[in-house]
Amino acid sequence: MGDEKRQKIDRLELEIRCEHCRKWFRSWFGITLQRCPHCGRTTGCNKANMRLITGDKKFT
Repeated sequence: MGDEKRQKIDRLELEIRCEHCRKWFRSWFGITLQRCPHCGRTTGCNKANMRLITGDKKFT
């Protein structure tokens, strides 16, 4: 293994996009269903509608 620089992650957030109103909201790791704070409907929390935010970069 070579010398690899590892980036320190200051912040890690998980956001879910509501399947109904399409707005993003924060979520916790491990939750499979959550009520959207914008429209009040239940939406699935899966990799198709989530994004992770680390530091200044956003990953889908």
